[in-house]
Amino acid sequence: MEESKKTIFISHSTEDSAIAKELIGLLEHLGVPTDQIFCSSVEGQGVRSGKRFPDIIAQRLDSSSLIIYLITKSFLASTYCTQEMGYPWTSKKDNFIIFKSDAVKNEDITGFIDGTYKYLCLSKDGIGEACDTIISILELGRLEYSTLNRYIDDFLKHIQLPIAEEKEREQKTVKQIEEARLKALEKQFDTLSIGEKQVIASLYFSNDRTKYFPLSSAVINLLCIKRIAIRVTSQSSGFGFQFGFSLDNWAVNFISASPSLQKELKDLSNQQKLFNDPPKM
Repeated sequence: MEESKKTIFISHSTEDSAIAKELIGLLEHLGVPTDQIFCSSVEGQGVRSGKRFPDIIAQRLDSSSLIIYLITKSFLASTYCTQEMGYPWTSKKDNFIIFKSDAVKNEDITGFIDGTYKYLCLSKDGIGEACDTIISILELGRLEYSTLNRYIDDFLKHIQLPIAEEKEREQKTVKQIEEARLKALEKQFDTLSIGEKQVIASLYFSNDRTKYFPLSSAVINLLCIKRIAIRVTSQSSGFGFQFGFSLDNWAVNFISASPSLQKELKDLSNQQKLFNDPPKM
């Protein structure tokens, strides 16, 4: 009867459907019948037309003998995927395998199933261990060692491109976030007061780009809040409890790339020196 069939649920992001499709191929090589594999992004093995997606997902999770998670950055960004990830904890099921891509760090994974659980890499050792678990849980026949190795090698070869694309998406996302952050910070230069720019000039044109200020200095504290300056010493210099401050790297790079800004700061620095130095007699 169909109810007695042992089934596998592949939890994944639609962004990683190419990896999921290759995983289905590997499962079929192990001897898992196609109709015993549920994968929502693959036609014929997901939710049928006219059915409510959440209802079918819940039913399939509940009836599955084994859940395989493909955790990538796209997976963690998906509400559906993260909800699926909490299912073993709430249902007390312990038959699940978690694959984690290299782009995902343990601290990225939070919730009921967090970074303290054992994860397998999409590597020869990780896939080999997963195959042993799948064969055991679904009570499949053992394959010859050389045959199994060939199937694993083929799987790893075929997922190289999807994994490379995932890394490219991740790098692009990180770059976009960094660019947006820098643009927001750079806009602050348009609204800085003369006093703030004078302090920035004193930091930028000093020998080691470090100057000492008391913690009570409103201007240096404001620049730290704006992430333009950072405190670089944790101990007082001994001269009135002053601490060392420098410009953040992004600010140094931004000023260095702008000759007009350098000139503006240099002029302010010269004006400050004229103001501070007594006239020669």
